[in-house]
Amino acid sequence: MPLMVPWTRSPASSPHGREHLPSSAARTTNGSRTLRTKARLILVGLFLISVLFGTTLHLRSSSEVDLEVAWEIPYGRPVAISDEKILVTSADRDVTRAASVIDASTGTASTLPAPLPDHASLAGPGTAWIEGQTLVFIQKDGKRISLDVPPDSFFLTAFEKTGVTWLVVTHPKLPGEESWSGAWSLTCYSTQGPRWTLSFPGIPVLAKAGTPGLLVGVTDPAAGPTSCVYLLSPSTGQVLWRRDLGLGFFRETDFLSSGDVLVSWSWGVLVLSFRGEVLCEYDSKESVVSAAADASGIYVIEGRPEANGGAYLNAVSRDGRIIWQRRVRLPAAVKVKDQTVLCLETQKVRAFSGHSGEEIWYYGTGKGTTWLLDSGILRWDGQNLKLLKYRPGPD
Repeated sequence: MPLMVPWTRSPASSPHGREHLPSSAARTTNGSRTLRTKARLILVGLFLISVLFGTTLHLRSSSEVDLEVAWEIPYGRPVAISDEKILVTSADRDVTRAASVIDASTGTASTLPAPLPDHASLAGPGTAWIEGQTLVFIQKDGKRISLDVPPDSFFLTAFEKTGVTWLVVTHPKLPGEESWSGAWSLTCYSTQGPRWTLSFPGIPVLAKAGTPGLLVGVTDPAAGPTSCVYLLSPSTGQVLWRRDLGLGFFRETDFLSSGDVLVSWSWGVLVLSFRGEVLCEYDSKESVVSAAADASGIYVIEGRPEANGGAYLNAVSRDGRIIWQRRVRLPAAVKVKDQTVLCLETQKVRAFSGHSGEEIWYYGTGKGTTWLLDSGILRWDGQNLKLLKYRPGPD
């Protein structure tokens, strides 16, 4: 912005013009104007220096960094990924070896029987997939268990509770099955067989187990679509609470370290208590891409990722106010770690201060595939798989 110093020059025809003043007065006027001009130049110079200094600080604060490699696996191709584990098979066609489950934080591997299909899933205490009407589950000790499941079933999750391994699948409602009004059901199995079945007004698209219970996200395409989230008792299937989310597709859900529940769908994000009470709510004006949360609030990517520069990363306080906003390009995911907000873009990971939104650093990932995990940045370049440690943000 131009720097304005208020001073005026009288017209020559004015009776108070310089030509009508004594020579001493004219010299005084010239000296005053010269001082004003110098002052103006000094202030403009200081302004430009401050802008340049601020720009230099900004460039330094958002410079590209090198990240330390925590571990690396040659010829490792990821099949399934969670924050804790990575299911890997060989990326080298000339190398035949068994699949492995990698501990994401340490890089240690546990060998599994081979071969595994590409649609195999990490399932908490093991690895699972569905072949036709058979659910195959490989336990941590390598033991293989096969269970009969209904036609057109999809595997959702597995977990351990009170010493029992539970496996959860979703499938179209069976004839004669008790239900509310829906056409899809959730069936929970132990390693001995089915334990309970519950039907839903829509399709269960996601399930995740935690201390409060089993979270299930449901989308009903025939109703708009609309979505809702349930918390179930893992051992009985009893509905502990239900929260309707409104129009849109279900995106994701997670248990936070505080014990609260994060839920996102096409047009909003919620943080719920384990009792289902709303603790933080954000209604999005654009489509939600990804969301994360910590004790300060939620961080949500919204917009049109397919439009270059058409998306934003918003930091939202617990009372639903936008604290800061940053434009992001073709974003895929957001994660918050130690008060640092990480945004995964195309060939780049950007780190922002959770408090101010200032960009702290960025890391150029290059070609390949990238995931944000709790333990670091997972990279696969088409052959080798490696985990990069997060760079800590400012205190």
